[in-house]
Amino acid sequence: LRVRQDHELSAWVQSELARRFDFRCCEDMEQFQRSPGLALTRQRHVKYGRQHHEKDDRQSSFSSRNFVLGWDNAERLHELRESLESLRQQESEVLDSIQTLESDSKRVSVQMAAVEAALSVSDFESIDVGRHRHEIEQLEAERKAIEDSNDAVRVLREQLDKTLAAKSAAQGERDSAIALESGLQRENEQANHLLQKYESILQAREAEGSLNAHRVMFEPLELSLAEKLAEVQDFVEFSELQNEATRDLQHKLTKLTRKSEPLQAEIVRAMQRFLSDSPEEKADLRADLLYLDGFLGLLEQLRRDDLPKYEQRFQQRLNEKVIQELGVFHAALQCEKQEIQSKIDTLNSCLQQLEYREGTYMRLEPRKADDREIKDFQTLLRQCLDSGFEADPEVNEARYQQIEKLIHRLREEERWRDKVTDVRRWFDFASRELDVVTGEEHSCYEDSSGQSGGEKAKLAFTILVAAIAYQFDIDPTMDDDDRFHFVVVDEMFSKVDDRFADYALQLFEKFGLQLLIVAPLDAKARVTEPYVGRYLHTVKNERTRTSEVISLTAEDYEQAVGAAGASSSWKGKRRDTEGAAVPSAKPR
Repeated sequence: LRVRQDHELSAWVQSELARRFDFRCCEDMEQFQRSPGLALTRQRHVKYGRQHHEKDDRQSSFSSRNFVLGWDNAERLHELRESLESLRQQESEVLDSIQTLESDSKRVSVQMAAVEAALSVSDFESIDVGRHRHEIEQLEAERKAIEDSNDAVRVLREQLDKTLAAKSAAQGERDSAIALESGLQRENEQANHLLQKYESILQAREAEGSLNAHRVMFEPLELSLAEKLAEVQDFVEFSELQNEATRDLQHKLTKLTRKSEPLQAEIVRAMQRFLSDSPEEKADLRADLLYLDGFLGLLEQLRRDDLPKYEQRFQQRLNEKVIQELGVFHAALQCEKQEIQSKIDTLNSCLQQLEYREGTYMRLEPRKADDREIKDFQTLLRQCLDSGFEADPEVNEARYQQIEKLIHRLREEERWRDKVTDVRRWFDFASRELDVVTGEEHSCYEDSSGQSGGEKAKLAFTILVAAIAYQFDIDPTMDDDDRFHFVVVDEMFSKVDDRFADYALQLFEKFGLQLLIVAPLDAKARVTEPYVGRYLHTVKNERTRTSEVISLTAEDYEQAVGAAGASSSWKGKRRDTEGAAVPSAKPR
């Protein structure tokens, strides 16, 4: 036996087994006989004392199906499934045997019934079919001989045959007459049904008012079908004539429909153009031939209203109001464009005062964006404003179409409108490095390709600070002490050379930005010290899992550093904590 050790009752089970079932497991019978107490062997010999021995001879006593206790019942379940499958197979075989036996039993029962029926016959003459057939043939021959020998019988026989033939012919004529009558009645019923159907159709079309439109075809149809109608003998011929006339009319209608398809398509396109030009009519009309009466009614109304007389007034107002509003719109966009250029000039004046490299400074150069949608918008806007409306209707219509197209796109296409009316998207920018003395160009940067990591960082600082200053609408030439231009950067200078970091800090100071630098208080932070107004030092308590912020002015920090000297504890604190420095471009 193996006892599970990780169970809370394992110790109790082991003690109970040792107390109640302290059997000695013997390898052979000699060891079994020598054992003074309880003992057992693999051959199922069991000894409960010196006098009480047992031998378990039951079959399959070691099969897992006989076990109840155990850690895992997988083997037992496997054997039970195998046993169940074996029993099912035996059951199927037994059922097949039963079915075969039942079939044999039915066949034997039929045979036994036939045997019993044969045994019930006591007289062979009752089943002697040959003798009775022979007697019938003899009697039939005798009857025929008597009839042939008697003339009266022969004459009566002939008359009977003629009478039967006449009767048969009369029955055939009667059946034909009945069939003809039945067919005529059926045709009459069909004709009455169709007559009622067509009368109801005529009444319905007369009620809806469409019958008068069809009456124009009655006389031509009557003339074309008069001769054929005179030759019609029955309902079938009339139906065939009706189908033939329907096919002819359908063929003519198909030809007319094919001829009218281009005209219908043109009418639908005209309807679509009208609804596109007059979207307020979409509530009542659709670009479909079913709405043709509605369009014709609207046309008649327009003719009654005599709208063309207002055309000159419409053109005058269009020339005055629309062109004026477009001009205001164009002027607003140009003002934004000039404002952007003015801000760039202001930023350049500030960048000119800051040395980029020895003897050079940076200048931002706005250029026209090479974007097809923006160019198309500017071209279309200029075309709409080139000149006013003239006396030529075609020219005026063309200009009106241009203006309508522009207004439609501005109203309906939100993405396109937001893009082309955002004047900032009208520009692409390049950075030019110029000589301080001569103004000659040293380099022109349209991207950062072909530069080292430090040069890329320096150029990125220049563009970043200029963009922030533009966003804050900063004019470095004016004193803005009352304005707060706050910028937060996280470890911005951790991977940058000191000279590039110093250049970036000068940029922030030049443009009057208040900067919060989040960085470890290590050697890389030394470059920021000349610009720092206050330190916020964070200290983490490992025991309480809390952090504390210590606020020091730059003067307090310098005094603390001077008092501590080269103390290792202070240096360790600088290595193990993180701090935040707040440089102020204009310390207060």
